Amino acid sequence: MPRLRAIFETSEGVPTAVQGEKYKHYSIMLSLLDVPEDVMAVIYQLDDTYSNPLRMVTKGVPNFQESITSYGDYPVRVAYRPLQDPNRLEQLLSQKLSDALIESYGPEMTDSIRLAIKDIVEH
Repeated sequence: MPRLRAIFETSEGVPTAVQGEKYKHYSIMLSLLDVPEDVMAVIYQLDDTYSNPLRMVTKGVPNFQESITSYGDYPVRVAYRPLQDPNRLEQLLSQKLSDALIESYGPEMTDSIRLAIKDIVEH
């Protein structure tokens, strides 16, 4: 079963963030693990507040990686186009960004990662 992975981009182990007008915007790398071989492209559907909320990543990009920034929590929906029928779009999964971050780090989560996730959840 495919799994959404979300990892902060870091500098010396600290999540990279840019201070916006109100909130910090964290740099995050989304990717998929355990993707079936027949996937031609993956579409990440982000929150509607993004100027480009649909991000398509084609086969050939390692683990269908996509770099985003986020200051808050929302469900990331993931769909895919199968090789056999590239006109068809199938829903793959939906997971809150914070849950994907927590699962990706697991017990190896550092205090700076924990605080960044807390910041995202609160906004």
